[in-house]
Amino acid sequence: MITSLEMSHKDLIVSSYNGFIRCIDCERLELKWCSYHISDHITASVMIGDRLILGNQEGLIHVTYLDSKMVDCDLCGVTFARQVDLKEHIKQEHPIDSSDDQQ
Repeated sequence: MITSLEMSHKDLIVSSYNGFIRCIDCERLELKWCSYHISDHITASVMIGDRLILGNQEGLIHVTYLDSKMVDCDLCGVTFARQVDLKEHIKQEHPIDSSDDQQ
């Protein structure tokens, strides 16, 4: 469920309740980067420079500093705002099949 939309220059920041944040380039209509904030129950967000400021349903505010260099997933090409987001993506979307390791 999308909980907030915010324009940051020519980018649209889309926040979801489940903690998944997407940045969309409005000129090219392409996904620029993603960020995971698992179990934060995001209800509001705003970008200020390299900071992503998130609010949750309990009224808590969390400030995340985005890495100066975005990182890409070698398996699917999606770009992430932080190294930790790439690690979470790989864990969720490209899990290692343990049955392949045993053969």
